[in-house]
Amino acid sequence: MKILKRFIFIVIISLLFGFQSLIANDLFFSEYIEGSSQNKALEIFNGSDATINLTDYRIAQSVNGNGWQYWHEFPTGSTLDPGDVWVMTTDEAAAEMQAVADEILSYPSVVHHNGDDARGLEYSTDGGVTWTLIDIIGDPDEDPGDGWDVAGTPSATKDHTLVRKSSIAEGSINWAASAGTNADDSEWIVYPVDTFEYLGTHGENDTTPPTLVSAAANTSTSVEVTFSEQVDQTTAQTYTNYTINDLTVTDAILQSGGMTVELITGEQEAGYAYTITVSNIEDLAGNVIDAGSTIGFTGYEEGPTTGQLMFSEYIEGSANNKALELYNSSSQTVYLDNYRIAQSVNGQGWQYWHEFPVGATLAPGDVWVIVADEASQTLLNASDEQLSYPSVVHFNGNDARGIEMTTDNGATWTLIDVIGDPNEDPGTGWDVAGVAAATYDHTLVRKTSIETGNTDWTASAGTNTDDSEWIVYPLDTFDYIGTHGGGVGGNVVLSNLDPAPGEAVTVTLTYAQQLVDPILYWGTILQDPFSEIPMSPVKDYSWEAEIPGQTSGTIVYFYIAATDTAGNPILFPDGAPDDVLEYDYALNDFQAILKVPHYTFSPLLGETFQIQYSAREGDKVVLRLYNSEGVLVNTFTNEFSSGTKTIEWNGKDDNWNTLPPGLYICHLEVINPDNGDIKHAKAPIVISAPLK
Repeated sequence: MKILKRFIFIVIISLLFGFQSLIANDLFFSEYIEGSSQNKALEIFNGSDATINLTDYRIAQSVNGNGWQYWHEFPTGSTLDPGDVWVMTTDEAAAEMQAVADEILSYPSVVHHNGDDARGLEYSTDGGVTWTLIDIIGDPDEDPGDGWDVAGTPSATKDHTLVRKSSIAEGSINWAASAGTNADDSEWIVYPVDTFEYLGTHGENDTTPPTLVSAAANTSTSVEVTFSEQVDQTTAQTYTNYTINDLTVTDAILQSGGMTVELITGEQEAGYAYTITVSNIEDLAGNVIDAGSTIGFTGYEEGPTTGQLMFSEYIEGSANNKALELYNSSSQTVYLDNYRIAQSVNGQGWQYWHEFPVGATLAPGDVWVIVADEASQTLLNASDEQLSYPSVVHFNGNDARGIEMTTDNGATWTLIDVIGDPNEDPGTGWDVAGVAAATYDHTLVRKTSIETGNTDWTASAGTNTDDSEWIVYPLDTFDYIGTHGGGVGGNVVLSNLDPAPGEAVTVTLTYAQQLVDPILYWGTILQDPFSEIPMSPVKDYSWEAEIPGQTSGTIVYFYIAATDTAGNPILFPDGAPDDVLEYDYALNDFQAILKVPHYTFSPLLGETFQIQYSAREGDKVVLRLYNSEGVLVNTFTNEFSSGTKTIEWNGKDDNWNTLPPGLYICHLEVINPDNGDIKHAKAPIVISAPLK
């Protein structure tokens, strides 16, 4: 009987330990996020069919390869249901991360990790006397520098999201095997920085096929095609999955990161519009791209020999809210290897230079945003580069920045744009647009009318809102980051620069100091009295008013008048009401539109009269003036229309004689050159006699 009891005891113990071991193996890391700022998280998955008591588990922490040093224990009594996950985030993580979190932790904590800090999952079968490692991310005894490579992505544990593949059912303490060397043999899928959509469930759960994002010619015989996500290496490198009109494709090479494929092609014709058709490409979850997906690119052209990159925004905000935005004003893709940013500190001349990531490109009309890595989430979300201190964006108001360009592979560099003077220390900052020390504690936005850089900082900065190339906004204005330009002029922004007929337009005024009762004045005919709309405050230093929608072919003119707190008049633009801002409603259909002021005028007193007419581009327009007896006295124009125009008439006839007082009829004739159809518009004009 003693032998039997001992046997039964051994069986019970063996079953118990076997059951506990099974549970332990079924708990493992399912997601790791090392994102911008404090967007950091860990996710743990229960793959068993039993509820797990998390008191039997803890997370081991290593910092910079110094072995396991700290341990995180789960809240007392915490459990994890079968198939569920446990999510931990920092208390400064993005709202969508915190929304799915089971623990939100303040600094320092297990989720305040950098790319070189290993994390391990440990399990105890004896109430915490001994602990066994059952899963791991990184190597606790190694400092890899920025981070460990995963699935062939360099330093993937930094500035990336790692998601355990859905096929993985247990943890691994062999980090080299878990990380793998490519997308196929790794247990992890590597996603770009700040990918949060998979947090809260195990595995990528990806049912969305990849899509084409961009295509650009690198050389006359190669094109880079970028997908929306990482793609399967085998299908991506099957060159027959790609066809290009009028070009042969001879090879396809998946680039580091797994989202971009370089296609080797026949010789491209410079500037020629090509179309790539893609089929059979799979993402890492096996989803197949829609058959016949297409994207265009332009045949390779040699880079420009003059500057086509310019600063479009500069932010020197509170704390580390600092950013630079660069704009490609050209009609072709810019290769950023040919550019760099020069840096000056406190007027000591150019001392340092920032180089862009190797191979980086910037599409026509696009911007490249560089921010400090501790900037606000709004800036981080808009960024292409996030830099730690010291860097090109860790500037103060008295630190100049310049864009330099090379046309000989870096042998020589030419300055093509500048903010500040590298050889001057202005104290707090440089004045811009009449705002004192505007490069400090302000946002500077390049006006949309500016399309090229300027190495004359004095001229670029200007002396007022009209002659400056820049709009000065208050501290921590981030509204315009990510697109070129901040408004139609001065500090004024429109909700739509190209409104549809009948669409109202919101005018927003932002100014660097408090204003009293700003009023918007607007009209559709310059010489008629303007309507008034009081502007409503929407936030500090910002006001809005809405101008009603207008018919097609209408130009809307407007300006804003206010006073500062000292009672001084402030006008936008400075020269108002003589100078005004404007926008128009495009005319796309066959019409004849004629508008004149509703008052008389006297040429003998030197007065002029504005006649505004509109017709669809390409239609023939003839604008004539007849006297009250129907006699033609002036033909103002006889041409093909280019849209809406205004004529400033001095009251003279075709022979330059001043017309006598009386009633005249202005007549617009618009002819459709395609079918000969004609439309007419008429308006009366009265020339008055001067009062004696």
